[in-house]
Amino acid sequence: MKLRPSLTILFSGLIAGVGNTNAAGIIYSASFDGVADDTSLLGFVPETANGVPGAVFHESNNFWTANSDVGVFGERAQLGADNQASLPIDSTGDFVQPIILQVSATINVGTTAGSNPASLANPQRGAGLGFFAGTGTVATPDNFRGLMITTDGRLIFAQHGFDGSPRAGLIEEIANGIDTSLDHSLSFQIDTNSGDLSNILLNGNPQADVSTTLFGSDVNEVGFFTSSSAGGTVGSFDDFTVTGIPEPSSLTILGLSGLLMAFRRRRL
Repeated sequence: MKLRPSLTILFSGLIAGVGNTNAAGIIYSASFDGVADDTSLLGFVPETANGVPGAVFHESNNFWTANSDVGVFGERAQLGADNQASLPIDSTGDFVQPIILQVSATINVGTTAGSNPASLANPQRGAGLGFFAGTGTVATPDNFRGLMITTDGRLIFAQHGFDGSPRAGLIEEIANGIDTSLDHSLSFQIDTNSGDLSNILLNGNPQADVSTTLFGSDVNEVGFFTSSSAGGTVGSFDDFTVTGIPEPSSLTILGLSGLLMAFRRRRL
């Protein structure tokens, strides 16, 4: 028995809707396994790059230009004082930036140095994971917005503006008492429309959401950075992953499509 025309039209519309939703699944992954020491991050090709044409890492050294410890060392990405490594995440070509993005990495604050006065107008030092305004070499730590593990063991939401005011902004403290000598897994989701951060996990433990309007449309690149008061200091990153998360409406469409497919099989 054939599916009734009305259901056929609905089924076709749902499938078309699924095709028009923003891309979901892993967009980037980089674990640096098997990569030789002293490999540059500039131009480094991630293991996975779905949908973004010709995506390679950008790397900028905003201040300590003489730091020679930037690159891949011990199968980890290593950054010196006020360094940034990032990948493009803007819509381009056939790639449409998902509204919901999830970012994760293993972070070690390492030897990054400096005090962290609890003030918007003072530098925050440590290792960060998040987003940068601008593209390529323009996407410097000046334009970072995201989460940082600081040298004094706090997880904060920060706006980093090294050459501007605030120089590096502490916007909100999320957790404290973090052992900076250890590796820590960090992940969070961002709504690129609102800028709100949710599903923040530190070593698998849920943290409070962050509501913010600081991002605006500044979600041009995604990556990690270090902030330090001394040259020759480094932080490291591993298992860097960026994933597009389906919106609730997309999940509803997929669920209804599955039900219709099951109904059609029973009616045939």
